[in-house]
Amino acid sequence: MKTQFMEKRVFTLDEVAKTFNVDPRTIFRLIHGQNKEGKKLPATKVGRAWRISEDNLRTYLLENANVRNELEFSKMKEYVKSPEKKPKKKK
Repeated sequence: MKTQFMEKRVFTLDEVAKTFNVDPRTIFRLIHGQNKEGKKLPATKVGRAWRISEDNLRTYLLENANVRNELEFSKMKEYVKSPEKKPKKKK
């Protein structure tokens, strides 16, 4: 029997790093708040590995977006909320 908690997507530090094409150490630094603003990416340590929930990742991205205006923000917000609508990468 699945609970609501078990249905939530959880990412590893490496998965998040690959998604954003950055080094895993960059994500590790975000978890520990080692950025200009000192804002932390909420994550949970399970054993020796970090886990980042999809909800926490989306919230962090929306709250720390570098956007110029409301229209750009609303487009980015929609993009982050609906991952199935993301355009495919061109090779």
